[in-house]
Amino acid sequence: MRTEYRRSVSAINLAVFFWGVTPVFVKASDATSSAILAFRLIISAPIALLFFYREGSRFTRGLVLKAAIPAFFFYVSTASGYAAFQQTSVANAMLISQLAPVIVLFAAPIMFQESPGWKRLVLAMVALAGAAMVVIGGDQAGNSSFVGDLWAGLNCVTWATYFLMVKKRRDDGAKLWGFLAPVMLWSALFSICGALLLRQSLAIPSVFDWTMVVSVGILSLSAHALLTWAQSRMEAIATSLLMLGMPIVSAIAAFLVFDERLSALQLLGGATVVGSLALVTVVSAQINERRALAAIPD
Repeated sequence: MRTEYRRSVSAINLAVFFWGVTPVFVKASDATSSAILAFRLIISAPIALLFFYREGSRFTRGLVLKAAIPAFFFYVSTASGYAAFQQTSVANAMLISQLAPVIVLFAAPIMFQESPGWKRLVLAMVALAGAAMVVIGGDQAGNSSFVGDLWAGLNCVTWATYFLMVKKRRDDGAKLWGFLAPVMLWSALFSICGALLLRQSLAIPSVFDWTMVVSVGILSLSAHALLTWAQSRMEAIATSLLMLGMPIVSAIAAFLVFDERLSALQLLGGATVVGSLALVTVVSAQINERRALAAIPD
């Protein structure tokens, strides 16, 4: 049990890293957010299909229809997230959008009968306070945009909804790629339709931009696979709280690539988030071990 839990935590941490560096590739590209999203999904879909068939999954009418609604929320969350990356600072976009654990904290006890416990509630509030410090610090740095922050807010709500749907489907026995591949196919369709409705260009201007888009596709699909795998093995609350580390990765990457300077307040907030998440991991492991022991018959 401990080994499986450690593997799950490692999978989430790796997903956090992959997603954390993705905004740098999005912001570096001159392609529209619709073009990046559409081609990222077009690149991801065949890879997901390969794993779909390798795990023994097969398409059925029910499988395809069940994936449509999660795919829509996934598409909206990703589209709004990419728009936020291009219109506000990377630090702000990631931190606002990754406040989704607040929604999960309220929803998980109802949907999955999970108990956050007072220790994790306190640590969650401390981590969110640290995230707010980074947002305020980013605003002081002069790189933020109100419209971009609104896009990040939409991303937060729709991502939390998708996250909870994934957890529910995995708990109900859905296979990893049996769930993920149809979602990617639907999302690719939604992204093309969305670009046409918004009349946004789907052109990729240069080889450099293609490199950015392919990188986003591979990194994002890998992160989704890691998260989806771990969600059948970890509580929704613990998983969502660990993902609060993503903005820290993004802020550091943006500093290294775009010279988006980090204020003293952002550094303090980042340290607060990292410290809180380390304690969340310890507390969650203790809760997981107690539940495992309680499940053993006398």
